[in-house]
Amino acid sequence: MNVGDMAKKAKDFAGEHKDQVDKGVDKAGDFAKDKFGASGDQVDKGVDKAKDLLGGDRQQDDRQQDADQQR
Repeated sequence: MNVGDMAKKAKDFAGEHKDQVDKGVDKAGDFAKDKFGASGDQVDKGVDKAKDLLGGDRQQDDRQQDADQQR
């Protein structure tokens, strides 16, 4: 199995278990903010980007739908 296969498998798993992945990414973000307090905004951006790459955050999708409906 090469790196591309492993990445696809990880992304497929993430898509099937979005809630668990979102919780894990949030926990990692909270840990990073505790560790590097002054960089909280950068950590939040990284958390959002990670969720986007791993199949998206439903809350972010909901916010986008709300914004689209307001237009």
